[in-house]
Amino acid sequence: MRLSEFLARWPHLRPIYEVLEPFLPTTDIRVYPLGEAARMGYPVGATTLACAVPPDKLFFRHFPPDELTFAHELIHLCRKPPELESIDEEVWGYNLASIVAWMAKEGLMGRNPFKLFQLSEEQVNSVLRELGLSSIEDYYRHVGVIPWSHEEVLGPSWPPKLVRKYGWAECLIAFISELGAGLPYFALNKAILARLLERYC
Repeated sequence: MRLSEFLARWPHLRPIYEVLEPFLPTTDIRVYPLGEAARMGYPVGATTLACAVPPDKLFFRHFPPDELTFAHELIHLCRKPPELESIDEEVWGYNLASIVAWMAKEGLMGRNPFKLFQLSEEQVNSVLRELGLSSIEDYYRHVGVIPWSHEEVLGPSWPPKLVRKYGWAECLIAFISELGAGLPYFALNKAILARLLERYC
């Protein structure tokens, strides 16, 4: 079925589409049951719940899909910033799906969630300082998380240090991922994301 028919049948998913519509290469998107993907020759695993085939095909096992699955697959169809083409597709899908779903619920339209991966350290820190934090490391200590981008260095001083294992680009991906994952639990994450999106995206 056409995506327009799909959204008419399940209108609760329309706000997610509206967040991502400006970044889709076409609005003539077709939605199919997952079994059709195999019949069309696309690889589908035994545990696959959904898949996207750019530029215009979505496949779902369950109708309707849950909001995160719908956001994840629609993200795969979107145009990404050319300078970030090296980022793996699943990094986009997994890290932005929860953020896009939250943006839809909050009515944060007209923002570009893909730009979150282009933020400078100073842009992030300026928002963190407004919320009483000094850096992403300070944020991690506040919420009690050691992300994959950092390691803890124990020593005689308190608190232990969080040391970056990678450059800013990788640390930013980890930070955005943690913000998205913590949205259901931390009001702070919502405040950080809202300000980053409104100011820089």
